[in-house]
Amino acid sequence: MPYRTYQTYSQADLGLSDADWDGLVAYVESINSALAEAQSDRPRVEEIEVPPPSISDDGFSPGGWAGQYPPDVTVKPGRLDDEEFESLLADIQGWAEVVGADTISASLPLSNELLLDERTRLAGYSRALIEYTETILAHRLPVTVTRTREREQSPQGRPVMSDTITQRAQGRRDIVTENVEFSFETLPNYLLVRFHIELANQMRALADEFTYYERAFQRQIRYHEQFIQEGIPGQLVDDALETDFGDPRILSKVRRAVSGEMAEVVDLWEAFQRAISMEIELASNLTSAIKPMSKIYELWCLSLLDRLLTDIVGTDGTRPESLSGVFEYGSSVKLYYNRSIATHSNFLWPGMGISPGAPDFALEADGELVWVGDAKYKTWRTLDLDDYRRFITYLVDLVPEAETGTILYIDDSSGSFRREQDFQAFSIEHIAARPRTKSQSSGFLREKFERLL
Repeated sequence: MPYRTYQTYSQADLGLSDADWDGLVAYVESINSALAEAQSDRPRVEEIEVPPPSISDDGFSPGGWAGQYPPDVTVKPGRLDDEEFESLLADIQGWAEVVGADTISASLPLSNELLLDERTRLAGYSRALIEYTETILAHRLPVTVTRTREREQSPQGRPVMSDTITQRAQGRRDIVTENVEFSFETLPNYLLVRFHIELANQMRALADEFTYYERAFQRQIRYHEQFIQEGIPGQLVDDALETDFGDPRILSKVRRAVSGEMAEVVDLWEAFQRAISMEIELASNLTSAIKPMSKIYELWCLSLLDRLLTDIVGTDGTRPESLSGVFEYGSSVKLYYNRSIATHSNFLWPGMGISPGAPDFALEADGELVWVGDAKYKTWRTLDLDDYRRFITYLVDLVPEAETGTILYIDDSSGSFRREQDFQAFSIEHIAARPRTKSQSSGFLREKFERLL
């Protein structure tokens, strides 16, 4: 059952056991702790305009953060229906293939490992591997059997009577013996040990960084590490690490040599490797990732502007390594995103040495700023004074000659896609921009940009 942002849900509402509720508490605490830490390291965290998730005796509130919370709590935005939400995410994911997935991840305040609940991914592999390992150990680890026969006067191994009689018939007095040696140095065992090492390392790295994962993975990490360190598996670590289990030829040899639970381990390893090769990119996992909807909406608006300017100018934009930078179209058009542009300040920087700040969007043509814009994940009724105060500062200081700027906002089905609000000498244009009004909002923006450029 999906839940909605800006609502509060009790443990009973969510249908969680005490253990699952404790896991959700730990996860929410980790998000808030990481945000507080990032706040001091990266000032851009201040741009996250929606409240972070919170949890208390009163219940769980996701605030403005949608996504998949542990153990299986799906939160969707309240201002978009499900179809529009999926369309918005699909637009960003398609655009990410152009600008690069890493740039999408870098624009958000927290690391992918926390925004994407790694417990869901790693714990599943870990539980399955532990179950298979217990079954394998209850029988016996795969072994190779080496049989050697020797002729000797004083037998050391098991006598082979038929061969000994043959020797006597040939006039020899030797006794033929057979020695049997067992070895655990097999490719299947190397793979089993390697799998435990990989999971232990990944889970330990997350546990060392985030308290949430330390609690969530404690028992499983202990099992993996004990398996690696104790008994026969500990003798196989070096060879397990040196064997290239990404090589399909080696995996084919392993598969031919195993059956039962060990064959299941091979299947599980291949699935694990496919997940790694896909990488845990935020852009590829936007549906499940925990994300502030204000920032996601801002990125959607940026993708809209980037595609529009590429089409108007007639050339692919040169995109920055970090999204918080400058998009260039041809030799004379630039789009600034979330970037301080004090060099264009007319009053604050020259007069007082104060930066005017970083508007969401600013458009430059032939060296002059001609337009500023802001993306507000709000309806017409919920826009307030704080939303206008800084935006008017941008207008006055950065583009005084333009006398107009644009706020992109979530229309609340009022039927008005374009409005203007006058503030003395300045007029602020409001364009309702959301997936279902994309054609109308793109048309208004195209008209404006074609005139300005």
